[in-house]
Amino acid sequence: MDGEETGQPRLWQNVASERDAYASGRDAYVVHGLRGVSLPGARLDRAQLAGSNLAGAELNSASMRGTDLTAADLRTASLEDSKLTAAILNGAYLHGANLRHADFTRADLRGANLADAIIDETLFIGAQADHATTWPAALDPQRRRELQIIEASEEGQT
Repeated sequence: MDGEETGQPRLWQNVASERDAYASGRDAYVVHGLRGVSLPGARLDRAQLAGSNLAGAELNSASMRGTDLTAADLRTASLEDSKLTAAILNGAYLHGANLRHADFTRADLRGANLADAIIDETLFIGAQADHATTWPAALDPQRRRELQIIEASEEGQT
């Protein structure tokens, strides 16, 4: 159901091109205005959420594999137990987010702000980061190496 049928604003907009639908086997969506929304257990795999405002959203146990969250606002969002494997979080704002038990394996965190994020048993195996990535104080360089985070140098080398 869309906004025209319900009288409510339309939150999802189908943006799949023929090429994208063929490549992924399903449609892609852009989300508008979901600040503070509660979507526990949501299946958002390969969704196009770049630039979305998800500040304060409850996305616990969500599946967001391969989701594009470039420059998304996820500050103070709760992503506990969520799967963000291979997600794209370039320049995403996760300041103060709850990332307990979340899986960021092979995620792209270049330029992301994770300052004051809650990380407890969070997986970052093979996640990419760079000099512009802001980490919580508890994640010093030694701890990032232990978590197998791949950090590019300022010259762009890994």
